[in-house]
Amino acid sequence: MANFDASLYEAAKVDGANKFHSILYLTLPMLKPTVIILTLMSVGRIFYGDFGMIYGIIGNNPVLMDEVSVIDTYVYQTMRTMGFSYSTAIGLFQSVMGLILVTISNRMAKKVNEGEGLF
Repeated sequence: MANFDASLYEAAKVDGANKFHSILYLTLPMLKPTVIILTLMSVGRIFYGDFGMIYGIIGNNPVLMDEVSVIDTYVYQTMRTMGFSYSTAIGLFQSVMGLILVTISNRMAKKVNEGEGLF
């Protein structure tokens, strides 16, 4: 918001806009591209859990592991028991699903606002 043109706010004030109108008609439209980019970047992380927090709290407790398991802890668990190839396939599936979600979200963002998207 530091790079927003102050002359736009001054012109709005001269035209009779109050603070609410300045926010609604100037600040929010100028923030929209940033919000879209940050949303698209965070959509891909939906399938990722906080492995460090979950594993730090429950450790190798088999009673709790089944109840609080997320994809990341499941990958770690299968790497220890079933081998590297199976856990790699699960991690790859998780990444591909994130890519699909980002691609779909990007297309939706481009349909709503022409030219606003990651790629």
